[in-house]
Amino acid sequence: FWAQLPFNVVIAAAFEAFGVGIIQARAVSVACTVVAAAVLAAFVGRRMGAAAGIVAGVGLATSTVVLYYGRLALLEPMVMLFLVLGAVTLLSGGAEGSWRRGAIAGAALALAIGTKPSASVAVAGMLLGGALAGRTAPPGMGRRFMAALVVIGLSGAAWLVVVLPQPGLLDVILRIWPQQSLPVSPGEAWDRVIGYLRDSDRAIPMTAPLLGGAVVGVVLASWRWARLDPRQRALVGAAAGWFVLGMAILLVVSYRPNRYVVPLVPPLAILTGVGFGLAMAEVRARMPRLSRREMVPVATLLVCTALGVRGIGAVVDWTRTATYRLPQIQAELLTLVTDEHAIQGAGPTLAMRVPVPTIVGRSWVNASDLYATHDVRWLLFNRQMTPTWASLHPDAWAARELIVCYPWPSGEACLIRLP
Repeated sequence: FWAQLPFNVVIAAAFEAFGVGIIQARAVSVACTVVAAAVLAAFVGRRMGAAAGIVAGVGLATSTVVLYYGRLALLEPMVMLFLVLGAVTLLSGGAEGSWRRGAIAGAALALAIGTKPSASVAVAGMLLGGALAGRTAPPGMGRRFMAALVVIGLSGAAWLVVVLPQPGLLDVILRIWPQQSLPVSPGEAWDRVIGYLRDSDRAIPMTAPLLGGAVVGVVLASWRWARLDPRQRALVGAAAGWFVLGMAILLVVSYRPNRYVVPLVPPLAILTGVGFGLAMAEVRARMPRLSRREMVPVATLLVCTALGVRGIGAVVDWTRTATYRLPQIQAELLTLVTDEHAIQGAGPTLAMRVPVPTIVGRSWVNASDLYATHDVRWLLFNRQMTPTWASLHPDAWAARELIVCYPWPSGEACLIRLP
């Protein structure tokens, strides 16, 4: 529960309000994605113009990796939302109420870190980049940054005060978090960077349109830096720091699936929007009024199409192959598993609605005698699979009963009952 506290609280609240099920869980991620895109679009629009805001929002909402994971019940969409809310609050407003606004921003960023601790690196980059680039901004911005740092620190300290006194809890949390290893030498770090560029688990192709747009944004912002408003500079610096530091740690750690990129997509969308806004500013300065009025909407439509066509195409392809059977399977298992015995195997997903413990058992985790220690009497396995403890209870294993099997993309899942 404490390993990803904000996510667990929100999911529990959604289940309490709307019932337990995969649709409810995924709806949380969808809501996070939609709100993040809308907030980002509105903020970039205020800083760089309405067209730039549209480009940034559409770029984020239609990014292939965001469309893919923004509908799954995983941590990353919520981390993305908290980072966006924190960044927007941090970079908004004037001198009045700056301490309060900074505290709210710090709370949002602390929630991002609490949901996924690796977000702390992206937060550090955001704060550092925004502070350096916006150092000539009005005094209120400095106070917001200070307040945010204080709230983040206090939130981390409060978490430790609760967790550390509980025996064994920190060890359990560390086992839940993915085990990462950092490179032990510059050579190994370089090899990991090159390895990621060669095989990023498709993260680079999935974000390629926004990567290109962000490069254009950085180039144009550098070219016009002296003419940018201090608040625009802070926006560019915060986005650049957010992505650079967040990506830097991802390049060198040992475990880096493509979903880890999701919280780093908003700064790419911001920089893409900044680049488009600056380009349109040049258009407004150089073209006659009639051509300008025609050019900006057309350019906005073309850029949004270029950014979103790949992601939308991927979703269309997915809808053609998706089974949509999971809610039906969950409802059926709810009627089949009617006792209070635990389930081992694919229970967390398929048996989400069954009110019994569900345990993932692998050779490297939960490999003990779950039949004896956790009262496991139900299995959700491929029919050829054998639990590690089966040899300890040969009579029960021989008397197992196959109830039903479900075809699944990752392999057959069969409900098996043991006496």
